[in-house]
Amino acid sequence: MTSSFLHFIDNNTPSITGLLATLDILKNRVPEEEQKKIRAARVFLFYSEGPGCITKFRFKETEGQINRLIVIDKTLTRELLKFDPTEIGAEIMHEIGHYLNKEPKDQGASCEFFADDYARRLGFSASLGSGLKKYILLIERMEQQGILFFREKEKQDKILELLRVRIERIKTSAPLFTGALDLE
Repeated sequence: MTSSFLHFIDNNTPSITGLLATLDILKNRVPEEEQKKIRAARVFLFYSEGPGCITKFRFKETEGQINRLIVIDKTLTRELLKFDPTEIGAEIMHEIGHYLNKEPKDQGASCEFFADDYARRLGFSASLGSGLKKYILLIERMEQQGILFFREKEKQDKILELLRVRIERIKTSAPLFTGALDLE
């Protein structure tokens, strides 16, 4: 398997092989100093059937080894959104950005800008933007079929608006937000 600065919950999972191209892209595009920060932050990756998110999560047998867990949904990213390896890499860097480029007061939707800007700073602007556009298209297609991606229409509309604002920030090369490392 490709050497990686990311930690994995299960290195033997066959689905990890689906990430090899993404891992190569990340290894080549993320500066070595940043790779060291990510490794030291003890952020683990799990490629699964669950939603892409970052959360505090500890396994008893790895107590003290895992600080945050990023879960990447294989079905959503590969099959529904048709993300390419670079878009998956942008998603991973965005999720790491929630931890390494944390908004000082963690106030609402702007925490997404801080996470986006971490990925943008590492050269993933175009891939992040194209991934967000695919996300919007999927939500809109589902809604046209009478299916809500989110449980409530009002919440879905707010999320769609936030996705559009995030894309606009990327398109216009808005100034980057930098936050503080969350060490808790």
